[in-house]
Amino acid sequence: MLACIVLPDGHQQDVPQGATMIDNTTHHQAINRLFDLACRGEVENLEFSQLDSLIYGGLERTYRVDDMDVEQRHVRTAAA
Repeated sequence: MLACIVLPDGHQQDVPQGATMIDNTTHHQAINRLFDLACRGEVENLEFSQLDSLIYGGLERTYRVDDMDVEQRHVRTAAA
């Protein structure tokens, strides 16, 4: 399954969901886009879900994550 990242110039780039390695530029763009969507409150869509999964998956591989951490994971927006 692929996550689609929308780049600042409007182009789209597909990244394998759960990918273990993406280049630094793509990783940075994914984080920026995720932040942008969260700030706008646009968290109920496929793009947000895929980007969130991509970024969180990298964090899970980097840091120890237990079942309690996964259960507590949820989105908070300024509108909430």
